[in-house]
Amino acid sequence: MLKRRGVFALLCVACLTIMVGCVIVPGLPGIATALGLSQEASWLVTLPSLGVVIFGPFAGHLITRLGSRQALRIGLALYGALGLACIWLSNAVLIFSDRLLLGEQQRS
Repeated sequence: MLKRRGVFALLCVACLTIMVGCVIVPGLPGIATALGLSQEASWLVTLPSLGVVIFGPFAGHLITRLGSRQALRIGLALYGALGLACIWLSNAVLIFSDRLLLGEQQRS
């Protein structure tokens, strides 16, 4: 049985899935233009969801193998790292790869 603090933590983690797409949408035209990706702007929102679909079975296996708490720790660390990585990426392929992998961290 989870305590109130545990329930609150799980709700916060669940919000990350929504935030990864919703936070970027209002500024998407400006972000895409600054990155030189104005024609591919919608992919910046779509790729994390595609990452969940592609890498979901792997994440499920990892959760079974390591346990949910350890997988959550690893997922949150990678989620933060991949979220920040886009600051230093300038190549379109790297940016799209980062967004795809960011979706995988939503599943962990």
